[in-house]
Amino acid sequence: MTNEQLLDTPRSAQPRGASGSRSLVGSFVRWAITGCLAAGTDLGLLALLHSALGVPLELATAIAFCCGVAINYSLNHSWSFRSTAEHRRVVVRYAIMVIFNGVSTVLIVAGVHQLGVYYLLAKLVAIAVNATINFIAARFWVFTNR
Repeated sequence: MTNEQLLDTPRSAQPRGASGSRSLVGSFVRWAITGCLAAGTDLGLLALLHSALGVPLELATAIAFCCGVAINYSLNHSWSFRSTAEHRRVVVRYAIMVIFNGVSTVLIVAGVHQLGVYYLLAKLVAIAVNATINFIAARFWVFTNR
């Protein structure tokens, strides 16, 4: 298929990789873009809440994280992984992943900040640690169509 034909073909009818799965590279690129949008929202809101509005760090981190999660789920389900799986199943798996991420994010940010690292840099550490785990879990467990 040419690029023009792919653009005019519904996603469900587009060719898949040799194993019948959607492109790992394509999923990764879309996931990375989605992650950047979610992380940008998360970091920006954290800075606004904590630095500009004086919200305590732990609370500001949790609120910003939840906003990033909402953006992340929506775009990953519909665009990054193009999941057709029932939301009921996907949401449960996603919630497990989010709970892990929420706890680890707060612990990493607070812990690294206690070591004297600026809180936004500590947040970047949390993002990097969780990102590695998240792509693998999202691609092969959370958003799988099986």
